[in-house]
This record gives sequence, structure tokens and C-alpha cells, in this order.
Amino acid sequence: MNSSNLNLESISNLLQRAEINNKELNFVTLKQIAEEADKIYENAFASLKLMEEIKSGISDAEKKGISAEETKKLFFLAETAFERGDYALALERLKEVKLTYALEVKGEFNLFYTIKNNPGESLGLLAATFIISFSSTFFVRYRLYKRKLRLLGEEEKLLLELMKVIQQECFVKNRMSMEEYEEAMRQYEIRLTQVIEERIHIETRIANLLKVEGKRKALSEEKKRLIDLIKKTQDDYLNKKTLETRIYDKMIKSYTSRMGDIEEQLTFIEANEALASNNPLRRILKVFKVIK
Repeated sequence: MNSSNLNLESISNLLQRAEINNKELNFVTLKQIAEEADKIYENAFASLKLMEEIKSGISDAEKKGISAEETKKLFFLAETAFERGDYALALERLKEVKLTYALEVKGEFNLFYTIKNNPGESLGLLAATFIISFSSTFFVRYRLYKRKLRLLGEEEKLLLELMKVIQQECFVKNRMSMEEYEEAMRQYEIRLTQVIEERIHIETRIANLLKVEGKRKALSEEKKRLIDLIKKTQDDYLNKKTLETRIYDKMIKSYTSRMGDIEEQLTFIEANEALASNNPLRRILKVFKVIK
């Protein structure tokens, strides 16, 4: 693991425990420590292998002009866990990345390849694929959205915890300068804003997955959820005292910014509807329908 430049913190801690238990002749605990070390080793190299495989896949996809944005976002989270030595979590997330890669990249590439090289045979294949995918698309998309939402929730909690940590490092332990604190906090706030906005977007997609209403209805539903989120955030800050002022301001700003976008889109839709209702041809057709 050392020659592969892996994080050795967890292994070093186990080694210290092993030395103590060896001196005390506590061989039962020593055996458990050895098994735990083996598991860390297996997870580390399994993760390393999977990371290389996914990196290679993303590179190949990009060479073919295929976007793999969702895969790269999830891969970043897995890579972060790997770098801090949490190999079990890294391996779990990498498996999720591989599933996302399969949904996002492989399926698109295989379909394109089949149509391009077998245009005649592809007609029947596409018809069958359309029927099967139509019945299963909902479940696949729902599962993918829920998994993405869970990862965003975990990342949001992690960012909030990291903000608390650097506040303690700067203001309590005096281990960080104000310049370092401001820069770190700025980076976390930027990412937190992105995560909150993406979470709102995914929640909206899940809520409207089975609905066939128009865009106006979807925007109205999202507006209601944003109002609920603002109320919850205010409650967490004012009553429960679980949010720091700076974080609270950032979250409220993200929600209100999205609310402004929704209001703008709703106004545009209402304006178009008003223009359409005043169309002379449309009024003539309405009169004709009444006479008929």
C-alpha cells in the first residue's frame, strides 16, 4: 500500500493496536485486527482497480464525443473518500459510479454502433427495445434519481460538517489564518450552492416522474417545495439553532434564487397564454364552435 501511495492512516492505527495486543499476548484481538487490516487492503486495491477501469471508460467515451457528466460527478465523491482512506465507502460509491456509467455511456454507445453498422436489422431491434424500455424506463430513472439524491444529501451534510471544522480550526484552535479560512469557506459555499440547486432539480424530477401535467404545473409544484424548504431552513436556524449564520444565508440565497427563476418562467408562460387567447383566429374558431 505504501509503494502505491495509498493513505496508511487506518493501517497505522491498526498496527499500533496490534503491537499493544501482541505485548499483552491478546491473540484473539490480534487476529481480529489482522482480519480488519486484510479487509482494508482488499477494499483499497479493489477500489484502485475499479478507479482505473472507470477512468479508462470515461476517457474512451470522451474520445467518441459522448458526455459522461453524471459519472464524473459521482466519481469525484468516490475519489474523495478514497483519498482520505475510507476504502470501504470508496468501493461502495465506485460500484454506484459503474452503474451510472453503464446507464449514461455504454447504452448510448451500443445503440449508436448497432444502428450505424446494421441499419436493416436494427429496425426490429429498436422496436423491441422501445417496448421493453418504455415499461422499464420509469423504474430505472426513479432508482437513479433516488441514488443521486442520496449522494447529494450525503455531500451536503459533509460540506456543512467541513464548514464547522474549519470554523473551529480558525476561531477556536487558531490553526488556520483568516485568509485560508475565507478561501476554504468560499470553495465550500460554491459547492454547497451547486449541491442545493441540483438537489432541488432532482427532487422536482422525482415528483413529476409520473405526472403528465404541463410545465406550468411542474413549476408551481417546485415553487411550493421551495417555500417548504425555506420554512424548514428558517426553523433550523431560528429555533433549533443547528445552522450557522453564514451557511443559513447561503442556503436561503440558493432557494430564493431558484424561486426567482421559477417566477420568471411562470410569468413568461402566462404572457404566452394571454397572447394566444387574444389571437383573432383563435377567437373566430371559438365562435364557430359555439355556433356549431
